[in-house]
Amino acid sequence: MSKKVKRQSSKNEKQKKAKYEEAENEEETGLLLLTMKELGIQTGLSQFMLQVAMDLLEKHKPLTLINIVCPSSDISVLNKEVIEATRNHCVETKKTKKKVYTDDDVRKFIVERREKTLQSEGVRIAGSTLMEKMDNSYKDETLVSEFLGYARTSKDYFVYVYYVGPSTVTKSDLANPENWMLVHKAHLGHFHRRIKDHKPYYTHTKYDQVEGAPLYDPRFLMYKWLAKAGQVHKPLLDRHRSLFLDEEDFVVRHYEKNSSALHYYDESKRDCLMLDLTTTTMEEESMGGIFNVEQDRQRQQANGYRVSDSEVCHVTIEEFPLLSRIPLPVEIDLNMEEFLNISQHTYVNEKRLRPPEDFICDPFVMVKAAIMALNMEMQIRRVPPLVGDAKLQILEGDNVKPILDYIGSHASCTDAIKDATQHSLLAFMATEAMTREPPSHIKEILEKTGQELVLLDS
Repeated sequence: MSKKVKRQSSKNEKQKKAKYEEAENEEETGLLLLTMKELGIQTGLSQFMLQVAMDLLEKHKPLTLINIVCPSSDISVLNKEVIEATRNHCVETKKTKKKVYTDDDVRKFIVERREKTLQSEGVRIAGSTLMEKMDNSYKDETLVSEFLGYARTSKDYFVYVYYVGPSTVTKSDLANPENWMLVHKAHLGHFHRRIKDHKPYYTHTKYDQVEGAPLYDPRFLMYKWLAKAGQVHKPLLDRHRSLFLDEEDFVVRHYEKNSSALHYYDESKRDCLMLDLTTTTMEEESMGGIFNVEQDRQRQQANGYRVSDSEVCHVTIEEFPLLSRIPLPVEIDLNMEEFLNISQHTYVNEKRLRPPEDFICDPFVMVKAAIMALNMEMQIRRVPPLVGDAKLQILEGDNVKPILDYIGSHASCTDAIKDATQHSLLAFMATEAMTREPPSHIKEILEKTGQELVLLDS
């Protein structure tokens, strides 16, 4: 008993000593802010880990997930449906005085149950029928592959996430950040059993975290550090929050001041263009005067090209980051089966007529082909981020040579580019087939109304 009291008192003395030294340093510096390097030296953390620790202290600002990488094709689904189906089993197994089990409690129970199974099963010794206890590293690797994906945050480090989307998992579901949630801090320990000594990780950089795939979730290390060794440094970190604040761009400012929709055109305000109209050049006269935005807008509206539906004329703050990187949604794609389906519907053999039900189709497939054919540049801009995200290739500075070398030397990358090119050609051919000759009933309608059909490829 006396040893325990002595050990506790020595620990308190060390904390008091550290607080005293920190206060003494603040008096000497006159409460001047330290540089990022000086702050790292005083806390014993790298700038990478300092950023993670500061994000954890900013409890009112949740982490922003930029994109998701899911290496497992058979990811465990931990959505509301699975949670409710497991809740009773969790309550019966735990048998504690706790009356309410949250969704996070049930998710933790599912992970714990799988971890116990791996521990009890063990690993077969090569060349024999004997079993041995599963190594922590292998157990962590198994649990991560079964339950987790990796999410890159807006601060450029990776964290572990659970899949909570639809039970029927598709590629588009896996790529949607809304279908993922951060692993609760109480669960992180189950995926980091292999890490016993935390100190070597305190000086890691973002390059140390990733080796083909993220090696750990830095939140696990910083939660432990803040709870123990970092306790004495919390006032110092709070005083240096300004070092970690990012300047807000126009999107964030607009979102905070206005609604969640980003409207790029305000019809209630007149166009304002300050130009010198005192002189008119010959070139302007030949072009019919200076370009007038309002007249062009009305002309486009009269031709039926202007869409005014508010539901499709704005971009939400959640959609903006993904659209800026991948301007054409992943769902807008065309495969060979869809192309053949379109081709069959555009050709009618009068000698061998097919029943009417054969012509029932989903018009969205044809719309996809037209969207791709009319947005060739967006197709091209979509390929690099999709390939780069799938292979965890991140642009550092402005040096794209390592990424190009990686893509050129890996068949999976070049195959993805070839597939995208093939799908683009299919979209062009499908659009050409659909617009080659207007149907007879459309011709009759146009003749009655006196309008003219403008083909997409003309």
